[in-house]
Amino acid sequence: MAMNHHSDMVDVLLMQHDRIVCALDQVEANTGETRATALRSLVRLVDQHDAVEADVVHPLTIRSVVDGDAIARTSATEEDRVKELLGRLGAMDVRSARFPDAFAFFRSMLARHLHREEAEEFMPLRAAVERRQLVDLVDAARIR
Repeated sequence: MAMNHHSDMVDVLLMQHDRIVCALDQVEANTGETRATALRSLVRLVDQHDAVEADVVHPLTIRSVVDGDAIARTSATEEDRVKELLGRLGAMDVRSARFPDAFAFFRSMLARHLHREEAEEFMPLRAAVERRQLVDLVDAARIR
């Protein structure tokens, strides 16, 4: 999804999710030092995305969406688990015989989180928040 002058915060977040999936693909497709580099990139991307969600998305969800507090709390809990598992992966030798299975488990868990978040948080935000406000939040949602 290319950014244009009509993009809103939800578009930016969905593009970040797409980038995370591409980063997962890079980790899975490579070996050795290239895999380790791809994993470090994935860690940075997830950390930056989670920071945007903690600073911008979840507070807006709490204020704007029916049951927003529960939705944001679920997302934050899942994100904590993502960070925990990603930290464990980062501490592993990517050449380890255990790495592929651990990574597959992480990828599956992260995919479920991304899907739930898109359906239960991003789309309700798009429905509940005025388009102009979502457009105004594009810069706040961008990863630096």
